Amino acid sequence: MKTLDKAKVGELVKITGYVGEDDRIFRRFLELGLTRGQEVKIHNRSILNKVVLLEIRGYVLSVRRSLLERVVVE
Repeated sequence: MKTLDKAKVGELVKITGYVGEDDRIFRRFLELGLTRGQEVKIHNRSILNKVVLLEIRGYVLSVRRSLLERVVVE
């Protein structure tokens, strides 16, 4: 199982699911556009690897790595 926080810079991945059952976190993913079947490209990472820049649905999004550990990709 590969999670979104493990994807490399420049890699294009597809979201297949989520880890955990927390409704607040799941709702947050939906608000950010991180839905199943969506393709995500990793643009950049911060120096300390705490924040990741993603391109999803035509816009660039900055997300904490702790949230990305819950998104399963292929």
